[in-house]
Amino acid sequence: MAIPEEVRGDIRPERSALIPIDMQRRHLDPAVGYHLVSPEFAAAILAPARRVLEAARGLRMPVVHVVTYTRRASPWGFADHRNPFWAYQTGKLIPGLGAPRQSGKNVEGSIYAEVMPEVAPRHDEPVVVKRRYSGFYATDLELVLRGLGVETVLLMGVNTNNCVLATAFDAFSRDFRIVVLEDCCGSMNGRDYHLLALREVEAALGFVSSSEEVVEVLEQAARASPAGRRPGRA
Repeated sequence: MAIPEEVRGDIRPERSALIPIDMQRRHLDPAVGYHLVSPEFAAAILAPARRVLEAARGLRMPVVHVVTYTRRASPWGFADHRNPFWAYQTGKLIPGLGAPRQSGKNVEGSIYAEVMPEVAPRHDEPVVVKRRYSGFYATDLELVLRGLGVETVLLMGVNTNNCVLATAFDAFSRDFRIVVLEDCCGSMNGRDYHLLALREVEAALGFVSSSEEVVEVLEQAARASPAGRRPGRA
C-alpha cells in the first residue's frame, strides 16, 4: 500500500483536496452513536485523521467535508429517506456489526449528525451534504472541486466499503486521481469489509496509502514548489 514513485510528483497541495467522509458521531462516538465502528477502530482512525487534517490546513490545501443526514420529517414523512433496500434493512442485523439498522435518527441538527470534534469543519471549509453513499450523487461536490482546481482527491472516513468506496468510484468516473488513506478509514461492518474495499480501490480505482506517506508526499511537494501554495490561513 504505497503511492508509486512516478505518481508522487503529481500530488501537490495546490491541486489536491482532503475529503473527510461521514466522520460523524453516529459512526465514531461510542457515547451516542448507533451504527458504530468499534471503539478501538474509531480511536485508531481519529488520531491519524486529525494529523492529516492539521497538515492539510498547514499547507493551505483545500479541505471539503462530506456528511450524511436527512431532512427533518415533513407532514408527509422523510422526503429523502425512501431507499427500498434501507427500508428492508431497518430493524435487521447489520452484517459484521451484530446490531440492527436504525432509521430516522440521523436527521439535520441531531447529535448523531454532528462531526467528531477532532475533525470538525472550520467555518471557511466547504461542507457537502449527501443523502446516499456517494459524495457526488445529487450534490455539488464536483462543482466545488472543479472550482478549486482539484485534480487529486484524498479520501478518508467511514464506512470504507460504503460511502468511501462509492465516492471513490464516482471520483474515478470524473477523472480525479484517487488516494484513499487506509489508516483514516473504517467500517461498522468490521475490518474484513474495510480491507476488501481497500483491495477494490487498489485493483480498479486508485491508490491506497497511509496518512504518514500522504503527509510526506504533500510536504515534499510544497518544499519543492513553495510558490504553489495557496494564499490564506496558516
